[in-house]
Amino acid sequence: FGLLGKELINKKGFSFILNSFLAIASVYTLVCLINAGFQFFLSGQISVFFYGELSFLMHPSYYALYLNFALGIILVQLLKTDIELKKPQQVLYKLLVPLFILVIILLESKAGILGLIGVLLAIGLYIMIFQKNWQKALLFMGLSFAMVFGLFSIIPNSTSRITAVIDSVQDEGSAEEHSVSAARLYLWKANWQAIKKQPIFGYGTGDVKAQLIKEYQAQNNKRAVEHNYNSHNQYLQTTVATGLIGFLALLLIVLFPVYDGYRNKNVIFFLLGSLMFVNLLVESMFERQAGIMFYAFFLSFLYFQNPIEKPKD
Repeated sequence: FGLLGKELINKKGFSFILNSFLAIASVYTLVCLINAGFQFFLSGQISVFFYGELSFLMHPSYYALYLNFALGIILVQLLKTDIELKKPQQVLYKLLVPLFILVIILLESKAGILGLIGVLLAIGLYIMIFQKNWQKALLFMGLSFAMVFGLFSIIPNSTSRITAVIDSVQDEGSAEEHSVSAARLYLWKANWQAIKKQPIFGYGTGDVKAQLIKEYQAQNNKRAVEHNYNSHNQYLQTTVATGLIGFLALLLIVLFPVYDGYRNKNVIFFLLGSLMFVNLLVESMFERQAGIMFYAFFLSFLYFQNPIEKPKD
């Protein structure tokens, strides 16, 4: 789709593709909640509504990324004056907004939470700067963050994984004594040691895992060796594999949508780059098709096909 000529995808077709993504995200959300409800009925364990047990078909970090992007698409369509939404569609979108926010919090993904806050801030700033409506912007951000922090306060265990990371920073134990989430700090230290030895060109994409295993062994990180962990940070993963040159190329690929989206007032494109920038800090997302296919498609599609709003000269 991203390589098709602009005349082949009109405004209606562009919206259809975005709405198809929203529909799939919504269906999977319902499937996850229904499955969690059924599992809770059988076991009585509240944990089925959180993290990997909730997102049972894909890693929760990827699911949170998709939901944040879907949330951004919905909010943009609700706010854009040049997008005509039928009344039932408006009602559906307004119901999906709190539902997606709730599920993102239940997923307990650190990047997902940061992405959620970023989406709400970006939309608020868009209203404030480009639509020049301060009252609407402040009202939107006030209600949105009140909802987010209200859900955090009433949902048990919603901050457990974030708290674990904070505790691990204060605790000087070994990687074996912390959760997988908190052990990222030790993985990053091992990656940094590898980068310092071969900073310019890296070790090659075929040898990166072998080098990381050596660093984990030197760190006496048995769990990382046993599970063959990647960097859990795409910037580090790419730098170990391809050095500073690869790191700069990756940074350009991620930051270009942020710059171009802001310059052309393409909010969805801006959100795509911003969300990916945050997620790559805590996950090696381009090591899986779930990350690289998602970004490659929407990067090209949104850049070459954007009939919703043209930048003004």
